[in-house]
Amino acid sequence: MNYLNLFKEKNIILTLESTDKRSAIEEIVDSAISSDLLAKNKKKIVIEALLAREKLGSTGLGRGVAIPHVKIEGFSGDLAVLARSNKGVEFNSIDGEAVFILFLIVSPAKDAEKHLSILQWISSLARHQDFNNFIRGASDEKEIVGILKEMSG
Repeated sequence: MNYLNLFKEKNIILTLESTDKRSAIEEIVDSAISSDLLAKNKKKIVIEALLAREKLGSTGLGRGVAIPHVKIEGFSGDLAVLARSNKGVEFNSIDGEAVFILFLIVSPAKDAEKHLSILQWISSLARHQDFNNFIRGASDEKEIVGILKEMSG
């Protein structure tokens, strides 16, 4: 699958205001709702599932990147949002550093293999320091989508 299809300009948050994990997740979910990426009636279940997943272990990969993610029973389609923080988000990352790039992923529970594949794709991008620098320096959503495309090719 071409995972770039998950990231359109409306799936990008240029300036995340939150500086703690819970608030950041809530802000990203609210943005997904206002961008018509997520139905409003799914808000509570998505936030609760993401926070429960974080209790199992932080999804902060290190190098300024986190991938809060969850599979939800009865969820249809995939939700993907890339959020960029200029202030940094305290995410209990494995390296103890703040997070500046967050990929929020929600997938149907029945499609665990695809969910894992999406996570692997994002992780491979996040391992490149150039990727992090380019995303953090991008001027708008269109440029971020272009960076995702270029780094994936």
